[in-house]
Amino acid sequence: MVSILNLCILLQILGSCQSFSSFKLPTFPWDNKQSTTGGGTDNKALQPGDTIAVIGASGNVGKLVALRLSDTYNVNGIVRDAASVEPFFEGRNDRIKLYEANLLDEMNSEGSSSPSSASLVEALRSANAIVICTGTTAFPTKAWTKSGEDEVSNVVLKSLLDNSFSIKEAISSLDAEGLNTPYNVDAKSNEFLVKTWNEVCKVAQKRIIMLSSIGVQRRTTMPFPILNACGVLDAKAAGESAIANSSKENGYSYTIV
Repeated sequence: MVSILNLCILLQILGSCQSFSSFKLPTFPWDNKQSTTGGGTDNKALQPGDTIAVIGASGNVGKLVALRLSDTYNVNGIVRDAASVEPFFEGRNDRIKLYEANLLDEMNSEGSSSPSSASLVEALRSANAIVICTGTTAFPTKAWTKSGEDEVSNVVLKSLLDNSFSIKEAISSLDAEGLNTPYNVDAKSNEFLVKTWNEVCKVAQKRIIMLSSIGVQRRTTMPFPILNACGVLDAKAAGESAIANSSKENGYSYTIV
């Protein structure tokens, strides 16, 4: 899950990070000609009025990111349940549009090489940039279940029994069942999002941002192997690579937080 510390870092990247008591974000460093965040070029800087798609805009961090961005940009918030977050964005309906889409359902649907949801396509088609705020827990919790609310203990125990208590094989089995595992959420979904944005976007693509995790580049060094026991850091590394490679191939910038 994304921490408030990560949010602070992201907001410093996105703009002049003011106190949380003020939700005013007048300018972004993306408008500068120099970049320190890697990938692409800065000759297509974001401008006020551009559209940014925030994936996971109903999460604790995603809501704040979408709200702050809406001071300067139009925001397409991609969420599972729009009703759950609409009250938070009250008064910003002119700048924030919500689109319902379940990424795992999209990927597991028939013909999953392309998005089946018109809502997801519409949200990404007009996006000059995307911010990925999705994530799951490093270890099995209710967040891993498809609803995000069911009990996960029995499912995990059964997977361990079926796979002779091999953690690696058990996690792979849960991946295959389509649960909200680190691989499905942080690797597969991110790869799918990048591919879909590249395919459907009809405006200038300028930047992609992923909220990742500490330890991704040090996941073989203690204490990070403990955090990576269920593969969360491996999954985030795969998601980062997908973004970096796509940025290089398609000429837009990227930032990993």
